[in-house]
Amino acid sequence: MDDSMLTASCYGEVCNNYNEYYRNAVTQSRKAGERKVLHDTKEKIENKNIEIIRLLYCVGLHVTSIGFYYFYDAIHICIKDVLAATNAQKNIYMVLADKYGVSHKSIERAMRIVFTDAVSMRATQLFEHEMHICQNIKGDSMNAMEFICLAALRVANSY
Repeated sequence: MDDSMLTASCYGEVCNNYNEYYRNAVTQSRKAGERKVLHDTKEKIENKNIEIIRLLYCVGLHVTSIGFYYFYDAIHICIKDVLAATNAQKNIYMVLADKYGVSHKSIERAMRIVFTDAVSMRATQLFEHEMHICQNIKGDSMNAMEFICLAALRVANSY
């Protein structure tokens, strides 16, 4: 088996390791009592890209799916503009449609298709702490736009 491929059986382990890593980083940052101010360097941008890819793999999105790239770009858009999700059609779907040369409905449909119930469940588990803070009234699992927003917030606050 190729080391670069993730199998379904290792998603849980990857997510657990990722959550543990994230909790330790936050704890260490709080213990230090100060937040490091980093400039947008090449290394910081690469770290953000790796973090986004880890999150996408962790919830079960596969790089072979075009939806993977749509989510990747949507998270980048939300990192740059935190209010982008307030008008997703204009600020996310239309931007991605222009980039990929397809309709905004095609973008939305592709993202909805890959964000299955299983992916939603894993995303809800991954962002369990954040979901408790901003628990939706219905108590449903997370939708694609909530995942994009929370992933963007986590990545932006990590660096």
